[in-house]
Amino acid sequence: CTTVVVAARTTVGATAATEQSPAGSDIAMSHCSLDLSTGAPRPTVFQRVYFHVAAFLDVPTLCATDTACRHLLAANAADRGPWASTGLRSFAGVELRHYGTFDAARDEERDGCGDGLGLRPPAAWKRRYVGFYYGLRAFEAPFSLSRIVGVGQDNENAYLQCLLRTDLLAAEPSKGVYLEFEVLANPDNFSISVADFDGGGCGSFTFSPDTGVVICEQKVAESPRKIKGSYKQPLCASSAEQHFHGSVGLFLQGSNLAFFRRRRAAPEGAAEGCEGQEEDGPWETTGFVSDLSWVQGRRLTPCIAFRCAGLYEVSVARLSSSPPICPEVPDEVESEWLPLDWEEEGEETEGIALAAA
Repeated sequence: CTTVVVAARTTVGATAATEQSPAGSDIAMSHCSLDLSTGAPRPTVFQRVYFHVAAFLDVPTLCATDTACRHLLAANAADRGPWASTGLRSFAGVELRHYGTFDAARDEERDGCGDGLGLRPPAAWKRRYVGFYYGLRAFEAPFSLSRIVGVGQDNENAYLQCLLRTDLLAAEPSKGVYLEFEVLANPDNFSISVADFDGGGCGSFTFSPDTGVVICEQKVAESPRKIKGSYKQPLCASSAEQHFHGSVGLFLQGSNLAFFRRRRAAPEGAAEGCEGQEEDGPWETTGFVSDLSWVQGRRLTPCIAFRCAGLYEVSVARLSSSPPICPEVPDEVESEWLPLDWEEEGEETEGIALAAA
């Protein structure tokens, strides 16, 4: 880390020292032709060179440059600086509930409203990055944290504060959003899903890591509640002897949705004193199982649906632009969709937790 910082400062300092002011004096590193009060970018040679260097820095190293030099701290805070560009890359295609996208000015221009976080002055970019990093990994009330350790009632749904922006992802089909959950304790069945409730819709797409089933549902009546949908099983069901422990994820790229799972080798409660430990299972994927033709609006809300109350331990483990393995479009001949209709007065299908609006 120190080597990178010193190298960056040496390169930038040497470049900045060659630029002359109209009076003939050297422009020091402290000089910055960027109005920090308005964010109007007028990058100097120093900034242009440093921005290229900083593009290769990870977040911990970027934090180290903030501490190492006040001139780099000012450059990092620039409107087109490292913190802004890092946030735009890291949080592309997602939105933080109540605060909009990372570059909220774009949505502000589109919707005619602000996000309340305050993007100006540019010094707010680092603070905004930290807020998005933790906020996108947190659940909505009543959980309100990034880790769920218990569910108090049956058929509970835990919604994330992270919203998937279908319009932004459709505009750049090469980009995607991968969201992964780690499951360390699971006394019963659960499922992960995405729903279009925030866009005014009443549909959801669900994956059960226990059964390997994906379900497309649409609520057609509120009272009595009636669900119309279909399902198929692209992955094998888990052993009935134990519930799923491991990692489960979803990936949205362009207009295509895929799910993933990976079983843990030794879930909690395994026998003690066993010599040697089996390796974790391989990653499995459903492939791209759905487009977004059923979605209303431009936002999808990730959700975890718990069938029964109990002591769980579930957390968001990863939010990135790429999944652990590449999904493919499955052969529709081999995996046909079967009808699934459900009414409130009927019996709930075992292993399926219906998402509630």
